[in-house]
Amino acid sequence: MTKILKQFRVVEMGTYITGPAAAMHLADLGADVIKVERPGAGDPFRAFKGGLYSPHFQTYNRNKRSIALDTTNAADLEVFHDLIRTADVFIQNFRPGGNSG
Repeated sequence: MTKILKQFRVVEMGTYITGPAAAMHLADLGADVIKVERPGAGDPFRAFKGGLYSPHFQTYNRNKRSIALDTTNAADLEVFHDLIRTADVFIQNFRPGGNSG
């Protein structure tokens, strides 16, 4: 597949399917996708039907890099802000008023 988006960086803070699926498509087209997850638990979809790396999680998160950040921690929040400053796209799929912390 042609990597037509190789010059783009995407920061994704998605869970389950919708956010990760959007970022997966961009990653498949060559974008540098960085998935931000909570330390310890990560995306709850990791453990879908048991295990740490369910096939469903692996499918929707292929071609991505991952980092664990606790955005309620000042140091991790600064790292997150640094990532956002370098991003062309930010994807999240939290309910209104919800957040990753």
